[in-house]
Amino acid sequence: MVLEKIREDYLEDYNTLKEEAKENIELPENVLEALILTKEIFGSCSADELSEMSRQIDCWLKYFKKSGVKNHYDKRKFIAPYKELEKELYKMQKVLDAYESTKDIEEVEEY
Repeated sequence: MVLEKIREDYLEDYNTLKEEAKENIELPENVLEALILTKEIFGSCSADELSEMSRQIDCWLKYFKKSGVKNHYDKRKFIAPYKELEKELYKMQKVLDAYESTKDIEEVEEY
């Protein structure tokens, strides 16, 4: 899921962000680690796969259902409060725990 505030900032500042991306920027170590880990875990996923994963988040479904208007949704009603998203962090923690427990296991040849 993308937080609405982040999505809005991205849309408003896309050109600036694109230009700044060409520069060497130094990120705090914890941010850099989070980005690297995110790429390792989700980097090979397609947009459809990532979208499907976001639909596994309970509050995503709750607010999606609330936003329904006939055959489309009202984006203004489809904003999950951050506090509710925080409650769902345990799912991401499970993903991270699973990743950490398997990343050092040698890959088994698939048949």
